[in-house]
Amino acid sequence: MLPLPALRWLSPHQPGAVAGPLPHRWIRVNVIAHNLARWVTRLGLKETLLTTKTVRTRFIALPGRLARTGRRLHLHLPQNWPWQDAFLAARERLASLIIPTATPA
Repeated sequence: MLPLPALRWLSPHQPGAVAGPLPHRWIRVNVIAHNLARWVTRLGLKETLLTTKTVRTRFIALPGRLARTGRRLHLHLPQNWPWQDAFLAARERLASLIIPTATPA
């Protein structure tokens, strides 16, 4: 669902509507965020029926902290976080994906 400012931008004939290329960029950002959440759900979590809000609250807004030791970043998650196993499994699945490279023609 688009936020209220984006909905106002969709109808340029209303008073107070924003004109210019900004509405198209805002819609593109929303579409990219939606598609990214869908692909992470499908490829990383192996599930099909999670809403974007569920993905955001469980896996994007992490209750952890980052620590840097020896030029490496470490993510420390709480011991009793209920989605820790699912998050770590999704991270491993996404990290093991093979990204195809384009071959020059």
